[in-house]
Amino acid sequence: MSVYKFEDLKSTHQNPKLSSGFGETIKGKKMYFCHRIWPTGTEAKPHFHPCEQFIYILKGRQSLILGDEEFEVGPGEVIHVPPNTVHSTRIIEEVEAIYVKDTTWSLKGVAAGDEIPSSPPEDDPF
Repeated sequence: MSVYKFEDLKSTHQNPKLSSGFGETIKGKKMYFCHRIWPTGTEAKPHFHPCEQFIYILKGRQSLILGDEEFEVGPGEVIHVPPNTVHSTRIIEEVEAIYVKDTTWSLKGVAAGDEIPSSPPEDDPF
C-alpha cells in the first residue's frame, strides 16, 4: 500500500516498560513512520536503541534528556536521537508527534544500563 490514514491503522503500545507512547505505525523496507501520543504526566524512561530516530513535535510540551543535555521541546521542533544515545522524557502537556526510525532495529528500545541483545526484539503487531 502507498497511501495511509492513521485513523485506519491499529494503535499499539510498543514498549510499555519504557514508554507511555502509543499510536500507529507504518513500516517500510528501511524505515518506520510512527504517529505517537504521550499523555500528560507520563514518561519515557532512560533508554537507547542502535538505530537513529527523528521526532517531530506536533503539539504539547516535554522535558527531554538526550545524552548529557536537557531541553524543553514543543510544537514545530524536531529531536534527533543519534544511535546508542541514552534519552528519556517527561511529558509536561500531552504530546502528539511523528517519528521516523530506521528499521535496522525494532521499535523497542533497550533500558539504559542494559546490554544490547544479540538481535532486535520483536515488534508488537501493528
